[in-house]
Amino acid sequence: MPRHPPPHRLPTHLGPARGAGGTTTAGTAPNGTVPNGRARRIGTAALALAVLLAAGSLACRGGDGAAAAGSAGAAAAPVRVAASLPPLAWLVDRVGGERVATTVLLPPGASPHAYEPSPRQVARLGSADLFVAVGDPHLAFEQRQVERLLRRRPDMPVVRLADAVAAAAVEGSAAEGSAAGGPKPAGGPPPGGHPADDPHLWVAPRNLRIGARAVAAALERLDPAGTAVYRRNLAALEADLGALDAELARAFAGLDSPTFLVQHPAWGHLAAEYGLEQVAIEEEGKDPSPQRLMEVIDQARRDGLGTVLVQTGVSDAAARAVAREIGARVVAVDPLAYDMPAALRAFADALGAGAGRTAPRAPQEERP
Repeated sequence: MPRHPPPHRLPTHLGPARGAGGTTTAGTAPNGTVPNGRARRIGTAALALAVLLAAGSLACRGGDGAAAAGSAGAAAAPVRVAASLPPLAWLVDRVGGERVATTVLLPPGASPHAYEPSPRQVARLGSADLFVAVGDPHLAFEQRQVERLLRRRPDMPVVRLADAVAAAAVEGSAAEGSAAGGPKPAGGPPPGGHPADDPHLWVAPRNLRIGARAVAAALERLDPAGTAVYRRNLAALEADLGALDAELARAFAGLDSPTFLVQHPAWGHLAAEYGLEQVAIEEEGKDPSPQRLMEVIDQARRDGLGTVLVQTGVSDAAARAVAREIGARVVAVDPLAYDMPAALRAFADALGAGAGRTAPRAPQEERP
């Protein structure tokens, strides 16, 4: 919504002119006042003179003055963007820069399993110009909170990361099919081999790039005047994510084992992107059965795993039990962190430091 500066106002009162030393100038009474009839004439003349001086000043400034006025008049209020999760808010901030004002539904550090937004927060989210969500039906937090909010604002534009990733996969498959002489057959496992019910799309750098492009396109539609800014920021972000991709590829290539152990299976899309194998202690979001615990412990010993990854807001009792049995350390890495590249680097550091450790030792907790 455009914001215009307040109109310039000429002074509404011109006091008596005085000469040096406090003496009155010609045309004033001894007490410094102007006779009524002449006061009206002088006031009118002074007003006309002020208008002429203002016009002359603008004329002397020429195009520069007009350009400045146009620039001030074109200044736009930030685009109000609501994001469901902190990593998506980070994506919006990187693409939008100072042209966006971002509100996040789930505050950093809060548990998506228990958090309930306040009425004031719901009101702020409901007044947004754009909503950015994961959009995966298996993400219970969004199904519980976001879809209810969007039903109240059916006119609000929405960027869904899941839709953008699916569209990119279709385009990629079509391009591969064209190069191979025909379309790929439908069906089969999802690209990369990650579980089809894993909603944690944002933990993979490739998906972050896809999401960034979708956000940039939506912002350009809402704020065409900021197109150059959005495209410049998008190019810088894609370059950073490309560098992160190469950095992670090098780190994961040096692991003794591609298998890693987690309490909550939040890293499946990252594992699929880099050829890793995620072993989750949880069973369908619940604590594991004794049989499942023994299976995990046996596999961890076979693969020589020295690290168990946990996250804030998720029970880690089972993870600590496994860590005690295999002599591993417990490391907290947050898949809901605002700064997702920093979280991904912490993830790679945790795996690299814990790779190949088979000697039993007391479990320790670390937070990169």
